[in-house]
Amino acid sequence: MSGGEYMRAITDVGEWIWGLVRGGFNEQQSISQIIVDAIIGMIPVVGDVTAVRDLLAVVIRLADHPERRQETMQWVELAICLFALIPVAGGAIKGVGRLLARVGRNAADAAPVLREAIELLNRLGNGNAVRFIRELDLSRYTAELQRHFRQLVGRVTTTVDAILRRGRWVLPDSMTERLRQLRAAMQELLALGDRMIPQAVRDLNQWLHTVQRHIYAGSYHEIPSSLRAETRELERGLLRERRLPRPDELPFPPSTIANYRHRVPWPDLRQGGFHNPSHNPYRNIRTFSGNLQAVALRHPRKIYRVIENADGRAGAFWSLEKPASGRAWREDYAVLESWNSDGHYIEFEIPPNMTLYVWQGKVASQVETDAAKATYGQVLNGGAQQLLIDLRHPSNAWAMSHVEALPLHPTGWRDHRGVNVPNEQTRAILLGHAERAERVGEFTAVTRVTGAAVRGSQAEERRQRQQ
Repeated sequence: MSGGEYMRAITDVGEWIWGLVRGGFNEQQSISQIIVDAIIGMIPVVGDVTAVRDLLAVVIRLADHPERRQETMQWVELAICLFALIPVAGGAIKGVGRLLARVGRNAADAAPVLREAIELLNRLGNGNAVRFIRELDLSRYTAELQRHFRQLVGRVTTTVDAILRRGRWVLPDSMTERLRQLRAAMQELLALGDRMIPQAVRDLNQWLHTVQRHIYAGSYHEIPSSLRAETRELERGLLRERRLPRPDELPFPPSTIANYRHRVPWPDLRQGGFHNPSHNPYRNIRTFSGNLQAVALRHPRKIYRVIENADGRAGAFWSLEKPASGRAWREDYAVLESWNSDGHYIEFEIPPNMTLYVWQGKVASQVETDAAKATYGQVLNGGAQQLLIDLRHPSNAWAMSHVEALPLHPTGWRDHRGVNVPNEQTRAILLGHAERAERVGEFTAVTRVTGAAVRGSQAEERRQRQQ
């Protein structure tokens, strides 16, 4: 990885972590880089910035959701990520650990996991993979994992303290409160770690023993020592999968042109981008489920819109009610996390003697189909009543200046992150002739994108160009 690629990777991970840390506020975004810089020095493999992402994702999830702190699998995932902090063998053990988690869910996977683990370890390029698996004892690393966890919590806590101390005059109150909550949660996790990490390692080691028993069944044999090098005919890379639902499994399927009957003077939704008919026709119709209604809103009706920052005031999608919580907004209005990470809301009351011509209907279910997104596979039911308003249409253009002048109100939500994002299933795939996996950094990471994922990514790119 070149220096430029490395810095771009750090920036990408930093922006993603910022989304977790900030809890919905865009101010002072450079704080993400401070936290990344504080943690990345703990990673022994240069360039393995994804290890920072994985580790902080688990820790912040535990910090934000106290109800999950007693779930063993949460701490198993944390222990697997902590292995990346152990020099030399840690990266290999982390990869094996992700495969072992499958055994924890289904003991019948032990035999295929063994084969995948051995072929995955062949990616390292050195040593005897069979012997490594046979002699591996995860319990010997328990104390080291606990030490790394204490060090991690200490670094996050120290960094947050420094941010609060140096930025107390410039940080908004909402951001200050968020950082203080994060700091307090870190201390609670520190106390739990001494009990939960050893339990997680015991579970991992038990699943490892289940896999190791298959070695002695005679399925694998060591290569004779007379050979100069050990054979590596088969190599695998880790593939993280999330199952996407079938269209018929969604509770609110998207509307079709048959659900739409145009009326004047309402904006014409048969033009996908309002004023760009050639761009994804019927796109806006498909954000609804069932029939669309042409509605004229008048005084004293109030409408609401949740946005990330001031630039989003004049967007198209609104609601008749302010969502009761961040989770309800995310689920009921089917707002994918990659579209909108929240932060503020605006409230608009229709002035006397004025009319907004809007389309109203149920929100269609949404699925994150872009495999490059951290929330790939997120499924949001929808079903709430949404309003689609084209403020650039001549019928509604009068409202543009009013909307752009609206004050921003903080939502204060913290329950809208990671909603309905499925757990990853990890397996090792044979590398194809046209596939490569780097032997440095996250050497096990292989991206294999399905046709559906490609189409989802292309649709997302078109949506961004349109906005």
